[in-house]
Amino acid sequence: MTAPGDGKPYAGVVFPLPLDREFDYRVPAPLVGRLKIGSRVLAPFGPRSRQGYVVSLLDAPRHDAARTKDVSRILDEDEPLVAADLLPLTRFVADYYGCSWGEALEAVLPAPVRRRATDPTREPCARLRLDPAEAERLARSLPVRFARRSQILRLLAAAPGPVPLADMRRGGVLPAAASALATLKKDGVVAVESLPRVPVLAPSRVPPAAPPTPTPDQERALAGVLPKIGSGEAATFLLHGTTGSGKTEIYLRAMEIAREKGLSSLVLIPEISLTPQTLARFRSRAGEVSVLHSHLSDHERLEEWRRIRAGRASVVVGARSAVFAPIPKLGLIVVDEEHEGTYKQQSVPRYNARDLAVVRGSLARAVVILGSATPSLESWKNAVTGKYALLRLPARVGGRGLPAVEIVDRTSVKPEPGLPLSISRPLAAALRETVAAGRQAILFLNRRGHSTHLHCRFCGHVARCARCDVGLTWHERLGRLLCHYCGREEIRPSKCPACAMAAYAQSGAGTERLEKDVAQVLPDAKAVRMDSDTMRSRGAHERALDEFGQGATDLLVGTQMIAKGLDFPNVALVGIVSADTSLSVPDFRAAERTFQLLTQVAGRAGRGDEPGRVILQTWHADHFCVAAAARHDFEGFARVELEFRKRLSYPPYSRVARIVVSGKNDERVRERAREAREAIDRTLRDAGGDAETLGPAPCPVRRIRDRFRWHVLVKVKRREREILGRIVALVRPWQGKAARGATVALDVDPTMTL
Repeated sequence: MTAPGDGKPYAGVVFPLPLDREFDYRVPAPLVGRLKIGSRVLAPFGPRSRQGYVVSLLDAPRHDAARTKDVSRILDEDEPLVAADLLPLTRFVADYYGCSWGEALEAVLPAPVRRRATDPTREPCARLRLDPAEAERLARSLPVRFARRSQILRLLAAAPGPVPLADMRRGGVLPAAASALATLKKDGVVAVESLPRVPVLAPSRVPPAAPPTPTPDQERALAGVLPKIGSGEAATFLLHGTTGSGKTEIYLRAMEIAREKGLSSLVLIPEISLTPQTLARFRSRAGEVSVLHSHLSDHERLEEWRRIRAGRASVVVGARSAVFAPIPKLGLIVVDEEHEGTYKQQSVPRYNARDLAVVRGSLARAVVILGSATPSLESWKNAVTGKYALLRLPARVGGRGLPAVEIVDRTSVKPEPGLPLSISRPLAAALRETVAAGRQAILFLNRRGHSTHLHCRFCGHVARCARCDVGLTWHERLGRLLCHYCGREEIRPSKCPACAMAAYAQSGAGTERLEKDVAQVLPDAKAVRMDSDTMRSRGAHERALDEFGQGATDLLVGTQMIAKGLDFPNVALVGIVSADTSLSVPDFRAAERTFQLLTQVAGRAGRGDEPGRVILQTWHADHFCVAAAARHDFEGFARVELEFRKRLSYPPYSRVARIVVSGKNDERVRERAREAREAIDRTLRDAGGDAETLGPAPCPVRRIRDRFRWHVLVKVKRREREILGRIVALVRPWQGKAARGATVALDVDPTMTL
């Protein structure tokens, strides 16, 4: 039987380039009938052939037939790599987020799938030929111009074994440091060899667990969700449940119903650090579970993708890009911690996986559950206005109370003799009491490194990055100043370059310094630090959380990767070292982001039989979002913040498009941004809708990697969907092209405006 569209002699092909149009090609006779929509092909494009995606099959070309070229060959002989049901989703991505269809299709396929990674047994790895301590000393002694070599040495010294080159590519070390790796190999310091693959996936077999009896609140939520699964009707629910209220049980029972009806489930999670606990829970109840995230090896990602496409997994768990997983018979999508900014892709295509989950659910006529203790204000408004169904879990399971929160006002509490500045007397006392009782504690500080900056005691000069408009962060273990924007490394100067005085002082604390401060307060306690500096090696998250879960460590010190989703019953205390790190960010979401972080991390305490306690240190004790977080009062916070957003016409009362212009010459960038503003204003005048343009203005971080940055914000009322489409259509052709020394990037619904 011939499928519709098969056997047609022409194909519409799109390419992963910033060109949003189809190109018509003739299908040679040997390929007629074999070419399918969603297949990848090799086709002549310009002076050479390129890989493209077939998006239509035609009886005749739409342009000059005499100039139409032939498709060279089919790259996917067996079946298209892009499933037919994903094509409408990728078309939506292109239209709404302002990229080309080819760029959207490229995002659907993980790189190992596009490359057809094979070899199931071995992979190239780098390993040290030195003792790790010797490698550390060598890294510290190398001049700054050999920063890449130092980076590789430190990475290998910190790893528990050989590091796959694929992991180094995913971590951004390669290909930038390829020549440095080659030099270290030539010098006999590092060996690169093919070694047996070490699986990172958790075991697929987990003992089945009996489901707990639902609470009355859970029963009410389930009564709303379960009848919709498999009904053939799309439905979106916002599950607003306080921390520890049993949202995961709602997910699990919904998955079980989907499985009983022969349907698959997709679960999106915001952090890789949540994967071990999430997988263990799901595998105990939901049958075959597959996982997709960036810490898998290329071969593992390819094999998991194949399992999913073949329908051999009833549940797929993954981070942001898993929203494109090729899941047959999709009946349920869960977006856990739906408020998280990590669901937003920061490079083309700049999609938000949470919003795409709702679109995909609508296309598949599936049920979507957005879960959070601190919902995004966009989702909250959709729920209270009836666009989403609102489900509430207002109390913790088992009658456990929310942890008591004590605010320590740093403006009125003087530093204590014998205590580090980062830890107040109440927090130090609580830590000692907790560890003495055999309980565990979590310390949260959303800054990594040792000291946030170095400054001169005499003239106040601050060590800044030469390529970015930001201060350098001191990393003591590395013995280097690092820029967290461009990765630049510098040695600590012996004298101030401004006044020549040898008087540099360290200011501000990061997680590296906090780890040392904890050792000063509790010298006999064992602490583990979780941040992007310590969790680079494969399996590092799993090992750290497993040790903590088994009680091998007393304290977990970390950034936002420990702030959500973790469930350890023995955690009696959470210390929020600085509640203010995100409040000062020049972004309209700063208060919302701060409230969410504080509430989420506070919710890690008191999940066992004993009540929990939270010590919240702040310099802004009277700020409404800090006070609301201390009360665990989301709705009170939302009322105040929504009124502010409404007055200024910010989301959720508008949609925002951000146009960022960047280049080496500040004046040219500013001029190009001004031209963009004028073109946008003309489009808005012609459209006659309700919109507002702000800028052009320098970005809050004006220069990154020696490129100056200016931006324009367009705020469009939510009802004016057509006007937003016009702005996207206007700006889309400007993207990715260097015109007069400046390039343009478009971000629709940005989560950050830095």
